[in-house]
Amino acid sequence: MNCEFKKPRGAYRVAILYFCLTWMLAMPAAWSAETGSRAGGVPPVTDFPQSTARVIKGGPFTLTTHAGETVTEQDFKGNYLLIFFGYTHCPDVCPADLAVMAQALELLGNEAGKLQPLFITFDPQRDDMERMADYVRNFDQRLIGLTGTKEQTLAAADHYGVDVSATYQAEQPGSAYSMNHSAFTYLVDQNGELRVMFRSGTSPELMAQTIRRHLLK
Repeated sequence: MNCEFKKPRGAYRVAILYFCLTWMLAMPAAWSAETGSRAGGVPPVTDFPQSTARVIKGGPFTLTTHAGETVTEQDFKGNYLLIFFGYTHCPDVCPADLAVMAQALELLGNEAGKLQPLFITFDPQRDDMERMADYVRNFDQRLIGLTGTKEQTLAAADHYGVDVSATYQAEQPGSAYSMNHSAFTYLVDQNGELRVMFRSGTSPELMAQTIRRHLLK
Protein backbone atom coordinates (compact mmCIF):
# COMPACT_ATOMS: atom_id res chain seq x y z
CA MET A 1 0.00 0.00 0.00
CA ASN A 2 1.59 3.27 -1.14
CA CYS A 3 -0.21 5.52 1.32
CA GLU A 4 1.48 4.82 4.61
CA PHE A 5 -0.43 5.76 7.75
CA LYS A 6 1.58 8.12 9.98
CA LYS A 7 0.89 10.11 13.11
CA PRO A 8 0.53 13.91 13.05
CA ARG A 9 3.80 15.67 13.75
CA GLY A 10 5.27 18.41 15.86
CA ALA A 11 3.27 20.31 18.45
CA TYR A 12 0.04 18.83 17.11
CA ARG A 13 1.24 15.30 17.88
CA VAL A 14 2.10 16.24 21.45
CA ALA A 15 -1.17 18.12 22.02
CA ILE A 16 -3.32 15.38 20.50
CA LEU A 17 -1.66 12.63 22.52
CA TYR A 18 -1.97 14.66 25.71
CA PHE A 19 -5.68 15.34 25.33
CA CYS A 20 -6.48 11.84 24.10
CA LEU A 21 -4.78 10.27 27.11
CA THR A 22 -6.45 12.72 29.49
CA TRP A 23 -9.97 11.98 28.23
CA MET A 24 -9.43 8.25 28.00
CA LEU A 25 -8.32 8.07 31.62
CA ALA A 26 -11.01 10.42 32.89
CA MET A 27 -13.99 9.11 30.91
CA PRO A 28 -13.34 5.57 29.64
CA ALA A 29 -17.01 4.57 29.42
CA ALA A 30 -18.12 7.71 27.56
CA TRP A 31 -15.12 7.50 25.22
CA SER A 32 -15.92 3.95 24.20
CA ALA A 33 -19.60 4.71 23.68
CA GLU A 34 -19.05 7.82 21.53
CA THR A 35 -16.21 6.54 19.36
CA GLY A 36 -17.14 2.91 19.01
CA SER A 37 -13.59 1.91 19.91
CA ARG A 38 -12.77 -1.62 20.99
CA ALA A 39 -11.00 -2.46 24.21
CA GLY A 40 -7.26 -1.97 23.76
CA GLY A 41 -7.72 -0.47 20.27
CA VAL A 42 -7.10 3.00 18.87
CA PRO A 43 -10.35 5.03 18.80
CA PRO A 44 -11.45 5.96 15.26
CA VAL A 45 -12.65 9.39 16.43
CA THR A 46 -10.76 12.03 18.40
CA ASP A 47 -13.29 14.55 19.73
CA PHE A 48 -11.96 17.89 20.99
CA PRO A 49 -13.86 19.80 23.70
CA GLN A 50 -14.38 23.48 23.00
CA SER A 51 -11.99 24.46 25.76
CA THR A 52 -9.08 22.74 23.98
CA ALA A 53 -9.92 23.43 20.34
CA ARG A 54 -7.87 26.62 20.23
CA VAL A 55 -4.78 24.66 21.26
CA ILE A 56 -4.97 22.23 18.37
CA LYS A 57 -6.61 24.12 15.54
CA GLY A 58 -5.84 24.40 11.87
CA GLY A 59 -4.56 27.56 10.32
CA PRO A 60 -4.86 30.07 7.48
CA PHE A 61 -4.49 29.04 3.86
CA THR A 62 -4.67 30.52 0.39
CA LEU A 63 -5.52 27.94 -2.29
CA THR A 64 -7.23 27.58 -5.66
CA THR A 65 -10.45 25.65 -6.18
CA HIS A 66 -10.85 23.12 -8.99
CA ALA A 67 -12.96 25.81 -10.71
CA GLY A 68 -10.07 28.31 -10.65
CA GLU A 69 -11.22 30.56 -7.80
CA THR A 70 -8.68 31.73 -5.21
CA VAL A 71 -9.99 31.18 -1.68
CA THR A 72 -8.80 31.48 1.89
CA GLU A 73 -10.11 29.97 5.12
CA GLN A 74 -12.10 33.19 5.61
CA ASP A 75 -14.29 32.35 2.62
CA PHE A 76 -15.68 29.37 4.53
CA LYS A 77 -16.39 31.09 7.84
CA GLY A 78 -19.89 30.39 9.05
CA ASN A 79 -19.90 26.82 7.71
CA TYR A 80 -18.65 23.59 9.16
CA LEU A 81 -15.82 22.12 7.07
CA LEU A 82 -15.03 18.46 6.47
CA ILE A 83 -11.43 18.38 5.25
CA PHE A 84 -9.30 15.58 3.84
CA PHE A 85 -5.68 15.98 2.69
CA GLY A 86 -4.36 13.65 0.02
CA TYR A 87 -3.45 13.33 -3.66
CA THR A 88 -5.23 12.04 -6.74
CA HIS A 89 -2.64 9.38 -7.61
CA CYS A 90 -3.15 7.68 -4.24
CA PRO A 91 -4.18 4.08 -5.04
CA ASP A 92 -6.15 3.18 -1.94
CA VAL A 93 -6.38 5.29 1.23
CA CYS A 94 -7.42 8.61 -0.35
CA PRO A 95 -10.23 7.29 -2.55
CA ALA A 96 -11.46 5.03 0.25
CA ASP A 97 -11.61 7.86 2.80
CA LEU A 98 -13.20 10.28 0.33
CA ALA A 99 -15.82 7.62 -0.42
CA VAL A 100 -16.54 7.39 3.33
CA MET A 101 -16.89 11.19 3.46
CA ALA A 102 -19.36 11.10 0.56
CA GLN A 103 -21.40 8.32 2.20
CA ALA A 104 -21.48 10.23 5.49
CA LEU A 105 -22.81 13.30 3.67
CA GLU A 106 -25.57 11.18 2.16
CA LEU A 107 -26.47 9.78 5.57
CA LEU A 108 -26.74 13.32 6.96
CA GLY A 109 -29.41 14.21 4.41
CA ASN A 110 -30.48 17.86 4.60
CA GLU A 111 -28.14 18.46 7.54
CA ALA A 112 -25.22 18.09 5.13
CA GLY A 113 -26.13 21.54 3.84
CA LYS A 114 -24.40 22.97 6.91
CA LEU A 115 -21.12 21.39 5.82
CA GLN A 116 -18.60 22.20 3.11
CA PRO A 117 -16.43 19.17 2.22
CA LEU A 118 -12.90 19.96 0.99
CA PHE A 119 -10.21 17.81 -0.58
CA ILE A 120 -6.81 19.52 -0.34
CA THR A 121 -3.95 18.08 -2.36
CA PHE A 122 -0.34 18.20 -1.25
CA ASP A 123 0.84 17.12 -4.72
CA PRO A 124 0.14 20.22 -6.86
CA GLN A 125 2.83 19.23 -9.37
CA ARG A 126 0.41 16.59 -10.69
CA ASP A 127 -2.88 17.77 -9.17
CA ASP A 128 -3.69 20.85 -11.21
CA MET A 129 -7.19 22.35 -11.44
CA GLU A 130 -8.27 20.14 -14.34
CA ARG A 131 -7.23 16.92 -12.68
CA MET A 132 -8.79 17.96 -9.38
CA ALA A 133 -12.06 18.79 -11.15
CA ASP A 134 -12.15 15.34 -12.77
CA TYR A 135 -11.24 13.64 -9.51
CA VAL A 136 -13.67 15.21 -7.05
CA ARG A 137 -16.72 14.56 -9.25
CA ASN A 138 -16.14 10.84 -8.62
CA PHE A 139 -17.24 11.30 -5.01
CA ASP A 140 -19.74 14.09 -4.35
CA GLN A 141 -20.88 17.16 -6.27
CA ARG A 142 -20.48 19.26 -3.12
CA LEU A 143 -16.81 18.34 -2.73
CA ILE A 144 -14.39 21.19 -3.57
CA GLY A 145 -10.88 20.28 -4.65
CA LEU A 146 -8.17 22.72 -3.57
CA THR A 147 -4.69 23.02 -5.05
CA GLY A 148 -2.03 25.74 -5.34
CA THR A 149 1.73 26.08 -5.27
CA LYS A 150 3.83 23.52 -3.45
CA GLU A 151 4.45 26.04 -0.68
CA GLN A 152 0.75 26.84 -0.31
CA THR A 153 -0.47 23.26 -0.20
CA LEU A 154 2.22 22.00 2.16
CA ALA A 155 1.64 24.99 4.46
CA ALA A 156 -2.06 24.10 4.65
CA ALA A 157 -1.24 20.47 5.38
CA ASP A 158 1.31 21.47 8.01
CA HIS A 159 -1.28 23.56 9.89
CA TYR A 160 -3.22 20.34 10.51
CA GLY A 161 -0.15 18.27 11.36
CA VAL A 162 -0.33 16.21 8.15
CA ASP A 163 2.90 14.28 7.65
CA VAL A 164 3.88 14.00 3.97
CA SER A 165 6.86 12.50 2.15
CA ALA A 166 7.43 11.47 -1.48
CA THR A 167 8.87 8.05 -2.33
CA TYR A 168 10.51 7.93 -5.75
CA GLN A 169 10.49 4.67 -7.68
CA ALA A 170 13.67 5.57 -9.56
CA GLU A 171 16.50 8.04 -9.08
CA GLN A 172 16.06 9.86 -12.39
CA PRO A 173 14.42 13.31 -12.23
CA GLY A 174 10.77 13.20 -13.22
CA SER A 175 10.38 9.54 -12.36
CA ALA A 176 7.13 8.20 -10.96
CA TYR A 177 6.59 8.58 -7.24
CA SER A 178 4.10 7.81 -4.50
CA MET A 179 3.47 9.85 -1.37
CA ASN A 180 3.33 8.57 2.18
CA HIS A 181 1.07 10.62 4.42
CA SER A 182 -1.04 10.62 7.55
CA ALA A 183 -4.73 10.10 6.86
CA PHE A 184 -7.35 11.91 8.93
CA THR A 185 -10.60 13.62 8.04
CA TYR A 186 -11.03 16.86 10.00
CA LEU A 187 -14.30 18.43 11.16
CA VAL A 188 -13.82 22.19 11.62
CA ASP A 189 -16.53 24.41 13.10
CA GLN A 190 -17.94 27.76 11.90
CA ASN A 191 -15.16 29.65 13.69
CA GLY A 192 -12.37 27.67 12.04
CA GLU A 193 -11.64 25.58 15.14
CA LEU A 194 -10.90 21.88 14.96
CA ARG A 195 -13.65 19.77 16.52
CA VAL A 196 -13.06 16.19 15.42
CA MET A 197 -10.36 14.06 13.78
CA PHE A 198 -11.65 10.91 12.07
CA ARG A 199 -9.04 8.21 11.68
CA SER A 200 -8.72 6.48 8.30
CA GLY A 201 -11.16 3.59 8.18
CA THR A 202 -13.87 5.25 10.29
CA SER A 203 -17.28 4.01 9.14
CA PRO A 204 -19.63 6.41 7.32
CA GLU A 205 -22.27 5.74 10.00
CA LEU A 206 -19.97 6.76 12.85
CA MET A 207 -18.75 9.81 10.93
CA ALA A 208 -22.32 10.97 10.23
CA GLN A 209 -23.41 10.31 13.81
CA THR A 210 -20.49 12.32 15.21
CA ILE A 211 -20.98 15.21 12.78
CA ARG A 212 -24.72 15.35 13.54
CA ARG A 213 -23.99 15.59 17.25
CA HIS A 214 -21.79 18.64 16.65
CA LEU A 215 -24.24 20.27 14.28
CA LEU A 216 -26.94 20.06 16.94
CA LYS A 217 -24.85 21.78 19.61
